[in-house]
Amino acid sequence: MLKRNILYSILAALAAVAILAAAPGALAQAEPPSVLYRPVTHINITEGDVIDGNINKPDHVVITSRIATIRKNLIRLREDFRHKIVRSASEL
Repeated sequence: MLKRNILYSILAALAAVAILAAAPGALAQAEPPSVLYRPVTHINITEGDVIDGNINKPDHVVITSRIATIRKNLIRLREDFRHKIVRSASEL
């Protein structure tokens, strides 16, 4: 029993030493990533300046719609319903 306790304490100490030995590598701070920004173009427009340009629009318009389909009714009327009711009542 005493040998087992000593063995467990030695294993716990070795595990603690292994964790502490690996900790400095995990705690090292990495360099912040370098961020590259695109250059910004500033345009100053004063009163009286004329701006020329083209508007890019599509040449045509496509309109699509669903084709109306004829579907049969999901509610079916049972023609033999009264006969089944009468038959079930007569079985009682």
